[in-house]
Amino acid sequence: MKKKDCVLGLDIGTAVVKASLCVMADEGQSIIASASVPSRGIKDGSVVDINEASSAISDCIEKLQEATQARCATAALNISGSAVSGEDSVGLV
Repeated sequence: MKKKDCVLGLDIGTAVVKASLCVMADEGQSIIASASVPSRGIKDGSVVDINEASSAISDCIEKLQEATQARCATAALNISGSAVSGEDSVGLV
């Protein structure tokens, strides 16, 4: 599977980190696999230990990759919580 043919969906929660692999095709999209692991380093929706949180995210993605043998170049993330805010801006990364 080509990297451009799939999208990794990632939901980082207080209790669980979840990932899904979606394959994009001319006929539409389909989720071919999902994985989840217990969250670490996150309390009440806030990251309290970045190393533990990163490790949980990596474990979840690795679990999904082992099941599918696929690697994605694109990811869609869910970010929510009372501490999240947005600001209109223009710039380059």
